[in-house]
Amino acid sequence: MKKLKFKKDSLLRKLIIVAILLFVVYNVFNLAILFRHDKSNEMIISIQDDVGITLVHNPIIQDNIVYISEDDMRKYFDNEMYTEEENGKIRFVSVVQTRVLDLVENENKIQINGVEQTINGRLQKINDIYYFPLSDLEEVYNIKVDYLKDLNRLNIERLSKEKVIGYANGKINIKSEKKTFSKVVEKVERGDILTIVDKNDKNWYKVKTSDYAWGYVKKNKIIKITKERENMVAMDFSNFNQDTAKILDINNDSYSIW
Repeated sequence: MKKLKFKKDSLLRKLIIVAILLFVVYNVFNLAILFRHDKSNEMIISIQDDVGITLVHNPIIQDNIVYISEDDMRKYFDNEMYTEEENGKIRFVSVVQTRVLDLVENENKIQINGVEQTINGRLQKINDIYYFPLSDLEEVYNIKVDYLKDLNRLNIERLSKEKVIGYANGKINIKSEKKTFSKVVEKVERGDILTIVDKNDKNWYKVKTSDYAWGYVKKNKIIKITKERENMVAMDFSNFNQDTAKILDINNDSYSIW
């Protein structure tokens, strides 16, 4: 019987071809993942230039009203709120810029400088946490609250803070990291406006899209950088004298004094 003879060169060639094919398939698969849109259902939250942040407690959306917790109110908007109990209800009082704000638990009204206003939401307690109807407090805190239900994205603009924008100079992939080969979180078209939230890196901008996705783009992809809004002038307390200052006692008679 004749012995079968295998050509070593032929077998080695086939193994090399198989290895190359596997390498190509692996990298094509990885690239497909990188350039896939991020379809996460988790809420994306931005507060001005703080993008993709995680709040202490998840916001609650009820009847198109955005509620955020007391902890997050104090952390991001009002760390000087005064709390007291009145007639079995919790009452929050605060001096915000030139306004005295007064909210009472479970009432759909607020008082600003003693003038009562009806609001759509109400201060309410959920799972032992107080939630504030932030959408109803835009005027008080000089903010703009926008929730995109279909995309589950919440954006809060501080209208007294600087806003810098630029224009896409072509079709751009917004990346999840400052790397060319990183996952695409959003795609924009030529001429689309992007808010620049961080420009400190020498090669990349950190940006926010018009529908509040955020990520990174190469600096040469953005043109016509401009300030859409300037910082408002801060109050000057350099001449404040504690010894001669009049102290405002927050109570029911404060509004007429204010």
